[in-house]
Amino acid sequence: MKGLGESMNPQADFPQMLLDKPLAGHEVLADDKLGRAPFARTVTKVLERVSSVSGLVVSIEGAWGSGKTTTLSIVEALLKREPEEIRPVIVHFNPWLVGDRDALLRQFLSKLASEVRLGDPSKDGKRVAKELKTYAKAFDVLKLIPGAEPWASIVKSVVDSMGDAVGSVADYKTPDIEVRKQAVAERLSKFSRRIIVFVDDIDRLFPLEVFEMVRIIKAVGDLPNVGYVVAWDPKYVREALSSANVPVAGTYLDKIVQVRMPLPALSSSARTRLINDAIESLPQEALKEHFQNNADRLSLVYYRGLRDLLEQPRDVLRAFAAVRTVEPSLRGEVALSDIIGLCALMVTASEVFELLKNQPEIFVGNKIGVRLQLKKRASLVAAGNDARNQAIAACRNPSAVRELVQFLFPLVAEAEGETPWPTRFRDGHLSNPDRLAVALQHSTSEADVSLVQVRRFLLEPEWRAEIGQSLSAECFLDFMEQLGDFAGLIQQTSIHDLETLCLATARLADGRAGVEHTRNRTGLLTISVDKLALDVIEKLVRAADRTAGTRVASTLAIDGSCLSVAAYLLLRSYEVNYEEDPDLFVMASEDEKDSLISAFAGNVLRATESGALLDCARPSGVLWALACLSPDSCQRVFNLAKARDTSLDGFALALLNGSYDSHKGQAYEVPEHLQHYVSLRVLKEHAQERLEDPTLDFPARAAWLSVATETARYAVDGTEQD
Repeated sequence: MKGLGESMNPQADFPQMLLDKPLAGHEVLADDKLGRAPFARTVTKVLERVSSVSGLVVSIEGAWGSGKTTTLSIVEALLKREPEEIRPVIVHFNPWLVGDRDALLRQFLSKLASEVRLGDPSKDGKRVAKELKTYAKAFDVLKLIPGAEPWASIVKSVVDSMGDAVGSVADYKTPDIEVRKQAVAERLSKFSRRIIVFVDDIDRLFPLEVFEMVRIIKAVGDLPNVGYVVAWDPKYVREALSSANVPVAGTYLDKIVQVRMPLPALSSSARTRLINDAIESLPQEALKEHFQNNADRLSLVYYRGLRDLLEQPRDVLRAFAAVRTVEPSLRGEVALSDIIGLCALMVTASEVFELLKNQPEIFVGNKIGVRLQLKKRASLVAAGNDARNQAIAACRNPSAVRELVQFLFPLVAEAEGETPWPTRFRDGHLSNPDRLAVALQHSTSEADVSLVQVRRFLLEPEWRAEIGQSLSAECFLDFMEQLGDFAGLIQQTSIHDLETLCLATARLADGRAGVEHTRNRTGLLTISVDKLALDVIEKLVRAADRTAGTRVASTLAIDGSCLSVAAYLLLRSYEVNYEEDPDLFVMASEDEKDSLISAFAGNVLRATESGALLDCARPSGVLWALACLSPDSCQRVFNLAKARDTSLDGFALALLNGSYDSHKGQAYEVPEHLQHYVSLRVLKEHAQERLEDPTLDFPARAAWLSVATETARYAVDGTEQD
């Protein structure tokens, strides 16, 4: 697909057809994307029946947004191409612009007079215009009775719309009105040119205004040499007449209109051209391949519901106006195909869109923001069958809506007994609850993960530091999970700096967001950031180069900026009692055991001395790993910690970190490896000293209580853990 480039004006590159501005002037025939020209030629043939002895009323009928106004423009363009000697005078009347229902007839006749005078400045033209003006002066408010003589009643004083005083209503009795009408008819019959009046936007009027306009057409439709081309939605007009208590409203139009011409449905090729133009008019950045196979999925969305759902030209206009509004904030976060599908539902199936906003779980099987749920996704979607069916049935085109919904949300297809489309495309799809959440709010919030950031972190090294700094504790877990998920989708050759990427990923665990995420823990259902980061690294190695696992492990083990991950990695590599997956690739080499452990111990000592140890995400895990792997280094670490902070409060919180339960949360207790750092007797003496400090508060007081009493104590209040 071609892209027409970015623009400061969101409509600058939009085809005129898609700006809700009907084509007009010289371009209307050249840019007939709807294929209405053959139909318009038929209308002009019908209008040849307008003659000096009779008028004619032709209606162009179609649903709202079907292109009626554009068709009127094509008819006008064809009429203006006729030889000058038979070319008609063109008059446009838009009742929607009058605003005053009671003035419609007067305004209509005045408009007709003015246009005839301008369109034919000859003596005949001026005479016709004069008669029409005189006729128009007689009316201010005219009440017509359906089926009766149109000029039966004049109900209030007549206002001179042309500036001449014309007296009171008493001066214009019914016979005088008939005489004036006959004078107009006689003058029109002698006029050498046809007058073609285009009347548009009747279906934008309020019901009583529709009634007035229909009666006006009935009143003047028999004037000779005048043809009327009326564009309306017949369903709306019938309903308006019915609300005005017109008898047999369903057939009343047949008494008014001699030739009714329904607009043909858009051909498949015309609809395809229109939607293609709308897609190609989007900004160039929107059309980039942000996700794999996006072009293929875009075609599938079109044939799986979008083509039939966007029935009318205005449907396309409204859908892509919505796309242009929301796409920039979702660019790179949600696939363009799914943005277009969602916008189509938004503007043509509002009932389904509202249900999607209010109950997304019956489409994707997950409540937004809920990570753990007891019910299976399929059962949640199946439970929503009745609600979805009711919403779909209320739409204008239920079958197309259902087909599009089933394509966008495969679980819905399964719940409704259909075979879902193969899920070979996943990245950026609305069927992913996270992507649906982002799409429904039209942007990413602080707690949402940006797929743009995920891709950049993986594939563009220059972005990694900035992205790491921008992460929040709220989105850290999701970001790491998305890294892992995306790792399984990228091509093997896409990553050119695997070791550096894995190191950057490991450092995220001890970065600001990873540390805050760990310290904000409020429940049992969590995963430690060191394990989370190493799981992602494992997936990256599996995807990019499985032979690099040992090299990656060595790089992580000796790095002083990812102590939490290094500790976990070395434990799983060298501790025989540590149960792990035997098929792991990222494992430290046995040949390098001594050197790697030595490097790790050195990093821990330096971090303790600088204070960085207590600032990492899992200092308790680091201290445990050191006691297991290099117990001889532990006493030195303790001494460095005490030299830095004689209270040892922070070190105690790390060393004594114990279990976590749902009752009161975090607890502290004396660990088995304590003796490697300091004797229990010495630590007890220090604990007693600290507990005598009246300013000592929880959780440090709880930690020291656990030492003094040799019992586990809750951090929140120091009570003994059951």
